[in-house]
Amino acid sequence: MPTDRYGLALTTASAAAAEHHQRGMDLLLSYGRGAGEAFDAALAADEGLAVAQAGRALFALFLGDADTARSAMALARERVAGASRRERQHVAAVSALVGLACQLRCSGQVSTTGTWVAELSVRSTK
Repeated sequence: MPTDRYGLALTTASAAAAEHHQRGMDLLLSYGRGAGEAFDAALAADEGLAVAQAGRALFALFLGDADTARSAMALARERVAGASRRERQHVAAVSALVGLACQLRCSGQVSTTGTWVAELSVRSTK
């Protein structure tokens, strides 16, 4: 079973899917270009890799695309059942984040879904 950069198992038989997922996370967390393409490549290699769907959802959320974020999270939740406990918890955490961001957007508490990180950061310091 492939692992991520921290040596934690990823529930996939595809080394390519694991590599693309890790590249997607690295790019997402460093605000690098190509994160979406990396998650797409991971899912092309293994469509059942739930954490890659969650990564795709986070990337969509950062772009302000709530519809794509919600649909990617729905797929991640469908596919995570056979994954490790850590991966199930990761999908649950990202799902909660996507749900909160979409709820704030729908209620008008943030101007666009893409600004939720900045607006929540400002609120948490008050």
